[in-house]
Amino acid sequence: MTDLSVLISEDLELCFMDWGTDVTLRAVAEVFDVESQLVNETYEDAPAVAIPGVAHVGVTKGTAGQHFEGRMSFFLKKEDYPFDVVVNNGRLKHAGQWYRIEGVEERGANLLQLSCRRMEELVDEI
Repeated sequence: MTDLSVLISEDLELCFMDWGTDVTLRAVAEVFDVESQLVNETYEDAPAVAIPGVAHVGVTKGTAGQHFEGRMSFFLKKEDYPFDVVVNNGRLKHAGQWYRIEGVEERGANLLQLSCRRMEELVDEI
């Protein structure tokens, strides 16, 4: 590792110590029950530390102000992300609110940016 890489790695650790917050990452798998004809979800949760990014809250277009959308990004160390980088049914819980992970992008050698959308509260998610 070059000296610059070591400095960047140390700075990243300091950023996560200062600004990181505890979150829960959840991988959701859908299982189809042939007998009942229902789709059930199974969960795999993992704790992590993430740095919350900028939140964008507004009205969803075409809903006449009846539906709000919330988008937020989170930064996570790549080594702390427990699932495959591409997760179709990934979720993240931050400050009591669940978010659907819509995208995962690498931002440097050891940093991931998760693009998320706020989910409505569901009884089984509380």
